[in-house]
Amino acid sequence: MKLRDFLQWGEQALALNHSELAEEIARYLLKQSPSNLAARTLLGNVFLQSGQIEEAEEHLLQALDMDPESPDILTSLAEVLETQGRDEERLAVIRRAFECDPTRTEVKQHLLALRQEVGGAAHENGLLTRVGLARIHLRSGLLEHAIAEFRYVLAESQIHWNARVALMEAHWLNGERQAASGIADEIVREHPNCLKAILLSADVRAHMGLIDQARQLLERARQVDPDFTLARALYPANGPSRLPLPNDDAEIEVPLDFLQRIEATLTAEEEPEEVDAQTRAAARISARTAAAAPEGQKRVLVTPAQDTAPEKEEPPAVEPTPATGAAPDDSKSQESSENWDDLLRTLEQAGPQMDEPTLAALAQQLEAIAAAAPNKLQAWQQLGDVYQRIEQTDRAMRAYMRALDSSSESRQ
Repeated sequence: MKLRDFLQWGEQALALNHSELAEEIARYLLKQSPSNLAARTLLGNVFLQSGQIEEAEEHLLQALDMDPESPDILTSLAEVLETQGRDEERLAVIRRAFECDPTRTEVKQHLLALRQEVGGAAHENGLLTRVGLARIHLRSGLLEHAIAEFRYVLAESQIHWNARVALMEAHWLNGERQAASGIADEIVREHPNCLKAILLSADVRAHMGLIDQARQLLERARQVDPDFTLARALYPANGPSRLPLPNDDAEIEVPLDFLQRIEATLTAEEEPEEVDAQTRAAARISARTAAAAPEGQKRVLVTPAQDTAPEKEEPPAVEPTPATGAAPDDSKSQESSENWDDLLRTLEQAGPQMDEPTLAALAQQLEAIAAAAPNKLQAWQQLGDVYQRIEQTDRAMRAYMRALDSSSESRQ
């Protein structure tokens, strides 16, 4: 049978609280390949659900060693840390999850709630860190910005090694294969099962003509990700790879009596609608956030489809909205373009010497015209840079997120 289907049975068993069956499926997969990322993650979540916290932490950390940028694994690890009362570590883990994917609403809400719970001046600097900023640049395709930010934080502070993974990817996407390869080789030496480092190292070697080495690395990647899910997503992003991937899904042989027992267990009760790991995590986090709300405060359960903002440190940015049904005003569009060009020239001429009040005034003007700017990606990016310089980090994050949205729209 297809390995993916067998794994989904394990996920389904866990969702239906058949922890023993889910564990049995996970262990069967790991017996075939001890480096299987999805099976290792499943086993960690099985132990988490059954309250075997030390075992859950052990397996989730092994999974993170293979995929240090997974918000789902990080969120599960945060739940482990919560049961142990390790709040500072939990905050750091949830912040990493948010940095890895700032579009995940339920992770953002968890981070906001946890910052309030842990408290202290050390957690009052907004949601956006420089690592988070660098990752937004990376997701937006602003690769030079991403590389500069990652290099800065890696040189200035001791941060988690997943930032090196992101820097490696930024170099690779920017066509700088040699730089990416150097970082990938370092990561693989320290973390032999890091999937993204293995894949990028294989691609670089294939482009160098070292096909045998590339194939060996690809075989290592297959042990971690048998269906090459990440490889299929990565390789087209930087042109066609010289390493053809298998067209067929990975298969696994399972004893017939085991298959019959699984099927009988899972079909013995009414099955709920299929729920992915992200939605389950959102439900757990939302319930915990609501339960922790102070007495008398309205409790809101947040799902991935919602985007509430319990923290309101600054007034929302004002964006011009055209009247419904109104025809586009070409003269206003041209005026916005001219104003935008003038502001860009002012910023370029002033450089880093511009004082904070002047930057704040410029930011207000940028807010007013960014939505109508001819190059929205550049506009929101520049606005984020200005807010970052005057340390209005939440507004900077909003601007960079708009840049990310504009980049996504332009690719559709």
